[in-house]
Amino acid sequence: MTAINIIRQKAAVHLLTDGAAYRPDGVLSYRVQKTFPILHLNAAIAGRGSAFFAPIFVVHASLMATSFDDLKRNCAQIAARTMLEIQDALTAADAGTEFDLTVAGWSESNGPSSFFMCNHDGNGAEVQPWNIVELGAISLAPLDAAIKAELDAAFPNGVHPDEFDPAADGLRVLEIQRKHEVDHGPGAFETTRSVGAFAQLTTITLDAIVMKIIHRWRDEIGQPLGNDCA
Repeated sequence: MTAINIIRQKAAVHLLTDGAAYRPDGVLSYRVQKTFPILHLNAAIAGRGSAFFAPIFVVHASLMATSFDDLKRNCAQIAARTMLEIQDALTAADAGTEFDLTVAGWSESNGPSSFFMCNHDGNGAEVQPWNIVELGAISLAPLDAAIKAELDAAFPNGVHPDEFDPAADGLRVLEIQRKHEVDHGPGAFETTRSVGAFAQLTTITLDAIVMKIIHRWRDEIGQPLGNDCA
């Protein structure tokens, strides 16, 4: 399960993702960027599922949306068009056609904003396919009981979003997520570690998007993720 963490502050939205593409048994297949900016919409897109979905969605969103708010209103339509275009190729490649889509950016009406959408029912009954789900000021994934317990120990007094250091604290969160095996639910994937390769921080403000690698892990292609955590 791709790490997609969002911290929404007064002056910026921070999106933290890892860079590991892995097989169902948790072995690293390749390193890949999972976050893509849309500069003229003040938005950044992060995706789970096929590595082809998010960048092609970005192309369609760039052409079809006129603003961040317009992107939000028409997200399902843009995602459906994207999937229609690539579905046959994904099926032929046995790559799976389920996707999770996280969008962070700067809303013209509300300022810092983030939301989520997926096309499947694997995220629980409260998350309906093709519906927009508003995300909180701090949204962390993956997040299960074991990860939450360690996060509570690492941040015993909690943390206000505006006091969260996106690089230092963000990496602490990713390191905790990286240590734990994650249950991917029904399907081909096993319960495995799922965070690795590199940590990418994307920061969106009113007039800029800045992206950088804040850490690189020593995961090797062809080896299980997180061997250093064992």
